[in-house]
Amino acid sequence: MLLRWYASSLSWDYEYENWTCKNLVVQPDNMKTLIGTAWRICLLLLAVQALGTVSAPGTTLRDSGLSAPEIRQIVQVVSESAFDIPDDWNIELRVQRVELGHYAGLVVQGQDRLCGATANCQIWVFRKVGTKWLPLFSRGEPPISDSFRFGPHRTNGVKDLMISTNLSARKSTSVTYVFDGRFYRKK
Repeated sequence: MLLRWYASSLSWDYEYENWTCKNLVVQPDNMKTLIGTAWRICLLLLAVQALGTVSAPGTTLRDSGLSAPEIRQIVQVVSESAFDIPDDWNIELRVQRVELGHYAGLVVQGQDRLCGATANCQIWVFRKVGTKWLPLFSRGEPPISDSFRFGPHRTNGVKDLMISTNLSARKSTSVTYVFDGRFYRKK
């Protein structure tokens, strides 16, 4: 079975003869496989969306809407704790704006050199306080993860962060971080 990504909602595409659910296109070997697989994938995608799982933020630093001083501030924090140095931070890092509860937030995630062999990438979470973006992990402690989500619980006004990390092709582990008033700490 071939899987490809497109932007659409759940529907049957008569021209290409495949089902689409959100962003996933399923091209089956036969109709029976199509119906069962399409519905399972759609339900899985809707469940993941409902849980608020986020992975691989897609906006570059340049396209994030951040000012030049904000970008310099974020790159400085990231470069001090990154386990490698890419040729171009704008290409390496992806940014996603998030709501952390009482604060606006940013998730910054590596895409290539800041990722390991099991598809785990370093992530940094920042919260906006005044004109500054403050890191929510102390220096040298950004986690690596395959996926992450925020909430639903809050600690000290900031949503808890749950990350999932691949240990191998068949094993993963999850960790919850809670906000201690200054940084995220493992629960």
